[in-house]
Amino acid sequence: MEEEHRVPLLSSQHTPYSNTTSTTSTTLITSLPSLIAIFCIKVDVKRGNILEYFKSNSTIHWTGIEFKALPSGIHKVEEDYCFFMHEQWHGISCIQNLKTTNHHERTMKCRSVGILLQNGIHHLSHYIESLHQLVLECNRNESQLSTLLESYFEQFIPIYSPRNVVSHEQVWQIGGVNTMLLWKALRAKKRVLFFTEQSIGKLCSEMEQWIPTLCSNSSSVIPKQYYYINLNDMNEDTSKFENEYFVACCTEAVFKQLYHKISDVFVVCKQNHHFEIHASEYLKLTTTDVFLYNALKEETITFSDLNTQMHQMIQLLSSTSSISMQELHDSYPNLIDKKDEKFIQQLIAAYDLETILLPNTFKCCC
Repeated sequence: MEEEHRVPLLSSQHTPYSNTTSTTSTTLITSLPSLIAIFCIKVDVKRGNILEYFKSNSTIHWTGIEFKALPSGIHKVEEDYCFFMHEQWHGISCIQNLKTTNHHERTMKCRSVGILLQNGIHHLSHYIESLHQLVLECNRNESQLSTLLESYFEQFIPIYSPRNVVSHEQVWQIGGVNTMLLWKALRAKKRVLFFTEQSIGKLCSEMEQWIPTLCSNSSSVIPKQYYYINLNDMNEDTSKFENEYFVACCTEAVFKQLYHKISDVFVVCKQNHHFEIHASEYLKLTTTDVFLYNALKEETITFSDLNTQMHQMIQLLSSTSSISMQELHDSYPNLIDKKDEKFIQQLIAAYDLETILLPNTFKCCC
């Protein structure tokens, strides 16, 4: 059997196309977040999730916020938080279940306090602590709820800090070698939906870090980050999910049967940072994926390096009318596997290229 020859991988210290290293990197954010609205959602034993209070400085259609800010299954935990999108704004809500002796509340008082931010996508996690404290005070002092929320709104101070991009070492630990499948899906502009039965807040925070790292490089296209979505989003309008490159997460088990209606890749998050990926046959692990995964572990390459090479390969595809898998493999032996033909077809479609991929012509040396 033929033994594949692989040239040494270029690390970020040697490639002229990358300015990142294997340690944590930061990218400055030029726009401060501004507060658009504050709100409170309460679980009523008879009416379900209700919008109890809101204050905003912009016109907002509030329908649906009661489900985004209080995710399904949240009653199983004492407290949690959630990132989401409402209309054009990014939001964060902090949820608390407070035990009570009031039988009208069925021994549990559940509230969610949240804010909507403009330019807030890279700043959501900064407000977790203050909102957790605020929802706790609202649950304990219901008569002061309006005063507490209005005070937070009026005294809001935007937090400015560099955007943290976690090291590639932290990212390849996400799901073991399956991390490479997630990376390939993002490079092919696939719609990715994460599912968890555990803390939705933890998954939101990890997504906030994973996606920029997996897509790290000035030439990489970043997907839209919806964060938490639910069945109500599907019932309202699924068209927004049809032709958009995005990542999102969910907690409702019914998505295990429905995910194909809005996404291309379904990632089931397990305990201890492991996950399983459900996707079409174009997304299969190859020996090259395993090779790259080990190289990331050994710190001889970073995701930024991989994205640079991928960008160069896409440029090669765009500059030619036809090319064979043999030629691609010869040009990028450390990036493209002989079994990646369907993946390359997906890349060609994702970037609207007119390149014709010629039939596989690899010779068997068995």
